[in-house]
Amino acid sequence: MSRAPVSPPMAALRPGQREALARWAEALRNGSRSELVVVPVGYGKTVIGVGSFEVAAALAGADTCLYLTPTDVLRSQVYAGLERALALIGSTRPVRKLMADNAALPRVHATAANVIVATYQQVVAAPGAYQSLCRRRQVHLVCDEAHHLGERGRWAAAVSQLPVVSRLLLSATPVRLD
Repeated sequence: MSRAPVSPPMAALRPGQREALARWAEALRNGSRSELVVVPVGYGKTVIGVGSFEVAAALAGADTCLYLTPTDVLRSQVYAGLERALALIGSTRPVRKLMADNAALPRVHATAANVIVATYQQVVAAPGAYQSLCRRRQVHLVCDEAHHLGERGRWAAAVSQLPVVSRLLLSATPVRLD
């Protein structure tokens, strides 16, 4: 596991995005492997989520990002915005992305995909396949709209069983009133 400093050229980021990634790097350096980032709606959580993979690759040895969302619409948005987010943080990481459907999971290894975008429902539908993926790789998990996980829900139970090297939870509403 590398301990080199993480300092990508992030001038294009919003101050809060830079701060979130700096705090994530510091948390990893201090031994934490799971953190929550709360930012307002529309602030750019996808940039933070994608950037967290860059940080986790440098500091925790992650070689794959599993980016989970609660809806197919958000899954498509994240998938479409990956390269832009990497460019904003100044990453030169080659991205081989796959928008997961559970039938496509065997292609992850064959395509050498290093970013898989899926929904929480997909993990619930095929927990063994996602656990296997996480055992074969050094996976950094991004849980977007993490307030949907709940402590006792099926999504939370399935996600908590994934053997990942690091986990970043993203939310604009960390407490649900429903």
